[in-house]
Formats: sequence, structure tokens, C-alpha cells
Amino acid sequence: MSGIPRRTVIVVGAFRFPHGDAGGLRILNMGKALRHAGYEMRCFCLPSGDETPSHPEPLNHQGFEYRVFDEAKGPSKGLGSKVLRYVRTGSEMLEAATRHDLACACAVIAYGGTSLFLARLRDACHSHGVPVVCDCAEWIDPKHRPGGLFGPVHLDDLFRIRVVLPRFDGVIGISSLICRHYSEKGCSSMVLPPVIDAEDADWPPSRIIDRQDGTIRLAFVGTPDRERWDLIFGAMDLLETTGVRAKLHLFGSGETQLVEQSDGKWPRWRRHVEFHGRLERGAFLRTLAEQDAAVLFRDDAPWSRACFPSKVPELLRLGLPLIFNDTSDLSQYIRDGSEGFLVRSLSEQGLAEAVTRLARTTSERRQEMRAAAIRLVRERLDYRGWAAPLDGFLQSLHARSSQRLRNYRNELHASDDSGTRHHA
Repeated sequence: MSGIPRRTVIVVGAFRFPHGDAGGLRILNMGKALRHAGYEMRCFCLPSGDETPSHPEPLNHQGFEYRVFDEAKGPSKGLGSKVLRYVRTGSEMLEAATRHDLACACAVIAYGGTSLFLARLRDACHSHGVPVVCDCAEWIDPKHRPGGLFGPVHLDDLFRIRVVLPRFDGVIGISSLICRHYSEKGCSSMVLPPVIDAEDADWPPSRIIDRQDGTIRLAFVGTPDRERWDLIFGAMDLLETTGVRAKLHLFGSGETQLVEQSDGKWPRWRRHVEFHGRLERGAFLRTLAEQDAAVLFRDDAPWSRACFPSKVPELLRLGLPLIFNDTSDLSQYIRDGSEGFLVRSLSEQGLAEAVTRLARTTSERRQEMRAAAIRLVRERLDYRGWAAPLDGFLQSLHARSSQRLRNYRNELHASDDSGTRHHA
């Protein structure tokens, strides 16, 4: 997109740039889309592990400038200390962003953070006439929050989504459900699914490995706390009774986490699993690409309908068909029998039937599915394809914010003129 002047977008919040968590990876790829559209992105974020705990001087990753702030420092014992930490969370980060870059930004994007931090950020942006946007990548679920339903974290979540964020200029949502929620509250929104660089040279070739015993290798990547492992392992038991050989290959997950969820059934389930642990990225991608498919099997709930797992584009880019039940926006991208297999019911039988379909698919057809998965990512989940929509969205917000600032200044000017005439 040549000819577009470079404009600055500030991204600030509770993410670990560039690769410390899923949020950091999302912001990195969003930054690539913004750069493709002619923007410059600067980040104010949490440490990712490679830096010193606080590094307010600018660092650089792939041409993106970022500063890190350790929001976990300081005492946390006792109610008073915890309240003080909550009140101060993000203060240093926000002060640095205001001091260095806020006034010259054409937009500010927030990712995560407490309600108080986000409210302060909104006020700071509006005082400079800069539109502020929230990038929302998940939905609240008290089961996944410390303290549960009545814990302070969940209560802060509720206040954030019901009161604070609807007063932002816009929302970038990872799914259509999130965008519908904020659109219904009068907030501008756009969907931005997890995107990747589909043309990166690190992607290994995708190929089917014919195994003499015919075992189907099913991959799972990441932490296992949100999957229905009782149904997944129940399906593996069913497959054994029908003569279909299958094995789960887990990457990044430890045995301890599954033992905790097994309700005493782990000795029986253990035979279905092979653990690969955490591998160096090159070895991880090569080993993962050798699997036959990937599994994503979750409860149908507001949180699962609202999220879009960031690992999905990577799995598809490696040529792995996805075996999944219909949550999030997945079925808007992945077609049953083309890029994956849709499980019609959240049950052991439903998942076992989907794996059986894969086992009975010819090698030629499976290779076609792998090619279709890669093509899907290149056409719909590559960051380059989202540069223009992001640009259009931010430009519309900037125009609206500029008009609001002009109206405010005109009102002040009219008020001053009226006071002057009255005094005369």
C-alpha cells in the first residue's frame, strides 16, 4: 500500500510482547497488518521473559518498538496492599505512553487491563482527541477466574464489559459474538480473527506419513484446561472397540494437568497419549506437521462461542485438518469434509464418528484436505488480507473523533464569545 504516510498506533495493556503469551502473538500479527497498511505500531506492555522486569527505554522486535513495565512488582499480601495494587495497575505504563507517544497517535488500542486502567486510558486519549479502541479476545467466564463468580476479578470483568468498554470509540473483536455484543451497545466494532504470516519461511512442508499400523495421530496444542477430556478419552475408548487405531499427541501440555482432570481415570487413559512437551520452534513445527489432524473439543458456552483459539490458523497452515465441535466462528471458516471434520454432537460418539471418518478417508483425499487447510489460511487468515479492513476501521474512528473534538472546541469558542458579548 505505497503512498500512504506512516501513522502511529499505540498498543497498551496486559500482554507480553512479542511472544510471551497468546496476547503478545496476537498483537505482533496485528502490528504486521497495521504496518502493511502504512502504520507504525508502538507497544507498552508486560515483560515476556526475555527482558529485565521493567525496561521503560524502547526495545525492538522485527521493527516494532516496545517498552515493558513490570506490573507484578510490589507487595501483594493483605487486603490493603491488594487494593493499592489494583488502583495502581497500569499507572506507570499509562504515564509513559502519555509522555512519549499519545499526543502523536492516530489511534490507541488497549488489550486487557483492569476497569480502572481502561477508564483512565479512555480519558487520557479523549483529552488529546485520539480515538481509543479495545481489542477483545475472550469472554468472561467465572470458572476460569480466581475467586469464581463473586471474586474481585470476575466483578471487575463485569464492570469492564458493561460500563467501561461501551464508552470506547470502538472494539476489535476476535469473534462475531463479541462484536455483536458491543454493536448492540452502540459501539463501533470489527471482527479480527487470529491471523498469522502464512508466507513465513519457517513453515515446514505438509505431507501425509503412511504408517504400517494405520494409527491416526491426533494433535493437541497448548494448555488442556478448557477441553472436554472426559469426552475425548471416552471417544478414544470407543474407537478401540471398533478397530480404529488412534493416538493423542500432546504438545506443550504436561501429564499433571490431565491427571487433575481425569477424576481417577488416568491409569486407564494414559495409554492413549504421547507427550511431546515443549520443543524448540523448528522441531515443534516439523513434528506437528507430521500429525494427521488436530482436535478442538469444548463445551458450548458463551466463553467458547466468543473466543477463537489462536492456535487454529497455525494448525491449518501446517496442513492439519481440524476435528472440532461448532464453537466460536470456526464453522464460518472450516468446512466439514474440506478443511476439517465438524462433530455434530458434544459426545463421545460424535467425536469417535469424526475420527472414524478421517480414518476411512483415502490418502489422496486427505492430501487434498491438507492443501485446502493451507489455502484457507492464505486466503482468509493471513495478516495481509486484514490490513485494508483495519485501516478503514481506524480511519472511520479517527474521523469521528476529530469531528467530536472540533465540535467541542466550537462549543467552547461559542461559549467564550457569548460571555464576552454579555460582559460588554
